[in-house]
Amino acid sequence: MSVFEMYLLMKLDIISDMVIGLSCVLLSVFGFLTIFGWIAHYGHSPETIFEKKTVPILTTIAATFFIFSLFVGKMIPTTQEAAVLYVAPKVINSEFSQETLPQEAKELYGLVKEYLEEQTSKEVK
Repeated sequence: MSVFEMYLLMKLDIISDMVIGLSCVLLSVFGFLTIFGWIAHYGHSPETIFEKKTVPILTTIAATFFIFSLFVGKMIPTTQEAAVLYVAPKVINSEFSQETLPQEAKELYGLVKEYLEEQTSKEVK
């Protein structure tokens, strides 16, 4: 893993928050423009305002971008999740966990596995 990749891994929380914050800011800007559009057309009938399609288009763009940005912001893993995704396979597939893991740990794993299988079979019945 390069230094830059490690840096990005450590900053994933901030990147996620930044995407969500940007979506809120842009929603506010489009909301302001929508309100400004309503004020600019004050005195006109609602049919006239919607014929120009400025307000509905701005509202649609704002809502679409806000939902998309929130989705993207929530899909970015946190630093802890990304670290687990990166480190866990390396630890699990390491020589230590495959070959030199003490026999007692293997026995303990077997006991836990048997217990879980018993509990699962009781819940199914």
